[in-house]
Amino acid sequence: MNLFTRPRRFGKTLNMSMLQYFFEDVRDEKGGKQPDFELAYSMLKRQIADEYMRHKFILMDERLAEQKERYLQIMREQADRELYVDALQFLSNATKKAYTLKILLRIISFSR
Repeated sequence: MNLFTRPRRFGKTLNMSMLQYFFEDVRDEKGGKQPDFELAYSMLKRQIADEYMRHKFILMDERLAEQKERYLQIMREQADRELYVDALQFLSNATKKAYTLKILLRIISFSR
């Protein structure tokens, strides 16, 4: 996993805001801001499960046979909280195995 950073005042927030408004669907209710922790946690689980669903074809790869149950639990939102701690790293590693390529994971946070 690689992390690319930029210096201060390099236009990161402006660039990310522009991309957010370009790709954001006004009707999208998937925002991370929720009134309480439990609802925010549920939304986070759902978003992670959506990403797992998007990549579910990698379950057919025989190299992932040992991790298949963990993958399915997270995809079905049935996993324990401990499995969500590194769920994105686990997905990144699983896709790396399936594609046999180095995966770049970008996590973008928007501040308002």
